[in-house]
Amino acid sequence: MAREPLRLTPPAIVVHGGAGSWEGGDLEIALREVMRAAEAGLEAARTGSSVDMVVEAVAYMEDSGLFNAGLGSTLDFEGHVTMDAPS
Repeated sequence: MAREPLRLTPPAIVVHGGAGSWEGGDLEIALREVMRAAEAGLEAARTGSSVDMVVEAVAYMEDSGLFNAGLGSTLDFEGHVTMDAPS
């Protein structure tokens, strides 16, 4: 029985900006930043692995300062940001 050739599909990524609510123009900004994070992940997929893709998307979101991640994280008890993805 002959096997069908393997068909590769283009990479796909889903980026989630959180479960909170956005007010006014902040929603448009958040959607733009989520799209840019997805684009950063897809760009990483051109030369890297799926792990590279996720790391780049998460790092973008952390660096944006808009989300509760990285620069935008809720501060710990001592007032420091303690979350960060490898870069």
